[in-house]
Amino acid sequence: MAKSELRWGALVGLGLVVVVILAIGSAVRSSAKSTSARMRTPPVLTDHRFGVAATPARRLGEDCSLNGKSDCQTGLCFHYRPNPGTGWVCSSTCKSVSDCPSGWGCSEVVPGSGEAFCAPPASWLPGVAAPQGNAGSAK
Repeated sequence: MAKSELRWGALVGLGLVVVVILAIGSAVRSSAKSTSARMRTPPVLTDHRFGVAATPARRLGEDCSLNGKSDCQTGLCFHYRPNPGTGWVCSSTCKSVSDCPSGWGCSEVVPGSGEAFCAPPASWLPGVAAPQGNAGSAK
């Protein structure tokens, strides 16, 4: 065999090796992408963090999602919706449903604790709640 034939054979062999390496690399990258897509981390739930209001200006039933209890004149911000970022309204303490706005309930957050708060209905859209009885007064 002549030297030129050996060189030609070596080049062809080297070319085949490069093609195989590129094909394997492409397959590995493709497999890694699909594995990555399958192993995505599920969303992480975090607690809702409030800011601090300069002065408590919100009344019973108004939204306190941004600044929590520091927004409320009663000093109580109550969560009543499943989404942790929404559904926060100013509330007040109560002894019975007659202490709360019409349509609201008087609920113990911790059963047997003796501490109850006015809770809006699930359909409540934040806004000033018309008190009935002694609603709106904090202990």
